[in-house]
Amino acid sequence: MIRIAVHPDHHTVMGNLHQSFSDHWMEVGNRMGIRVEPVNAYEHDFFKTIKQYDAFLWRYAGRDEKEWASRLLPSVSQGLGIPVFPSTETIWHSGDKISGQMLLKTAGVPTPIDWWFFQYSDARKFCEEAEFPVVFKLRSGAGKSENVTLIRDKATCKKFVDIMFTCGMESIWEVSGSKIKTKTRSLVNSFKETMGRSRSRQIQKGYAYFQEFLPGNSGDVRLQIIGSKVFAFRRQNRTNDFRASGSGNIDYEPEEIGADLATFGWRASRAIGMPFCSLDVIFDGGEPKVIEINYSYVAEAVRRCPGYWDFSCDGEWVAENIGPEAYTLEEFIRLNFPRVWDQLVTAHNHCNGS
Repeated sequence: MIRIAVHPDHHTVMGNLHQSFSDHWMEVGNRMGIRVEPVNAYEHDFFKTIKQYDAFLWRYAGRDEKEWASRLLPSVSQGLGIPVFPSTETIWHSGDKISGQMLLKTAGVPTPIDWWFFQYSDARKFCEEAEFPVVFKLRSGAGKSENVTLIRDKATCKKFVDIMFTCGMESIWEVSGSKIKTKTRSLVNSFKETMGRSRSRQIQKGYAYFQEFLPGNSGDVRLQIIGSKVFAFRRQNRTNDFRASGSGNIDYEPEEIGADLATFGWRASRAIGMPFCSLDVIFDGGEPKVIEINYSYVAEAVRRCPGYWDFSCDGEWVAENIGPEAYTLEEFIRLNFPRVWDQLVTAHNHCNGS
């Protein structure tokens, strides 16, 4: 039987909610008869230790952990040939909205029109020619859409561009009409404060990223793909806002999603080579378009789904949910160790209704 190493992860999400994938993985692994054991990814002799295992899983979170994980995980998978979660295909663009959209577009997944600029003159020209409103995004940072805002006029667009190509900003925290309040500062003060603050906070500058605004959407749909399984729920927009993330107003009825949209999400995940991902979807004249792709998500939101569409069984609806952490481990084994998986599921097959 295989041995799986996991780096212990314990995080607080949504204010005060505790989340740990590793705790669930060790519990589920024991029930399945698989040895799932904690291994510290920061230990000096990590690579010597990891050679004793068949796989390594680390549900990292935050910029500081990602910086190390983005180096460690590819070293394990490419250097040692050991399957890892998340995969290298996920690591390279994780936490970077521009890279994620580039991947979606090149893979042929429908998205809104995007404009990204790395030259000041190009960004200022866009402000002159754009049809407003447009969505402005920072490429990384805070969740709950805090780094996303709607720009309604040329003057505001120019102010954002000027900020991004001078002192930059670490977050967008208030926009009201053409009056912009941002945590801006001189380049000297920015440097001094950056040296003294936690590495998890980052001044972003030297680029501008815009996305087409698609009107008529009262919310979005979060498609959570976990291997062959697609979970989904609708998120209503915040009050007097175009953003849905963080609203807390969620509809879990599968009839409001439908199998066609679940199929869209499953096919998109295969097109980009990410069997584990979140897709945020809105509609353009009835056509689904992915506005953002994510690696991380709040497990509790997915746990509340009444079931999922199972594409190992032609997309049939399965009215059960034992939790995203357990499904992640199971699907990782199914994808990377199919013979082991066949042994584990011989007595349990959703496709034949047992």
